[in-house]
Amino acid sequence: MASELLIKDKSDSISGIKISPFRKHIRRTEPHKHNSYLEIIYLSGGSGTHNTDSVGYTIHTPMVLTVRQDQIHHWDMDSEPEGYVLILKREFLDQTIDRELKLLVGRLSAKPVHYLTAQNDIDLVLELLCREYEGGLALAGSSIEGLLKSFLSKVFSSLEAENMAVTSLKEDMHQAFIEFLTREGAQKRTVSYYAEKLNTTPQNLNAACQRATGRPALDILHDFVLNEAKRLLLYTDKKSSEIAYLLNFNDPSHFTKFFRKSVGKTPKNFRVTT
Repeated sequence: MASELLIKDKSDSISGIKISPFRKHIRRTEPHKHNSYLEIIYLSGGSGTHNTDSVGYTIHTPMVLTVRQDQIHHWDMDSEPEGYVLILKREFLDQTIDRELKLLVGRLSAKPVHYLTAQNDIDLVLELLCREYEGGLALAGSSIEGLLKSFLSKVFSSLEAENMAVTSLKEDMHQAFIEFLTREGAQKRTVSYYAEKLNTTPQNLNAACQRATGRPALDILHDFVLNEAKRLLLYTDKKSSEIAYLLNFNDPSHFTKFFRKSVGKTPKNFRVTT
């Protein structure tokens, strides 16, 4: 087992955004995470499994998958894939002034998989987006943003009915919370700490999380810490005490108690039985 997790970085040569057809020779990959970017995968063909944070999602096309920089994923394809891969770096979203575009990206990245009811001309939009990208971002910046927004809108219009709820702009705070955790890690385990970082009150942050997910902010924070602990246990050989330190537990015994309460197993038992 590796002491450090494999990190793949496809972003060194790009400025903000990249789109390309899904490479047909990709069938199986080792568990890895990405460095400082969001990956959005649209599949119109193929079969097999995409695994995110040790959860396997059946490939049933058309579908959209997202991989945030904090997530570990790998592919186990049975047949030749068809589709596109988009890479969005933080600088792209920081530079755009289109709040709706930012909101759509946030909504999409909140879930690892979206099964679509129809292709809804998505292939055509992504083909055009590829052409604009290959033509040069400096000349086609506004077109890139417009086509990306069109792609995201078509995705949401093709979702199952239960996924069609429109997210309020007020719920940006929930997304900001997730992005802060993704970027900075779980520095503390109190909601008040993150509320201060986001220039709001614990009550407002909690209300935003309740609106967006139906769950309080503390539950979301605990899930983030727990998922990071599972990743480190499954994909590195770091000791439980080292993981406790990395996740800012004052005492390894506190980490063990937290983990056992959430999972029903000690970190050691989870590692050897999963």
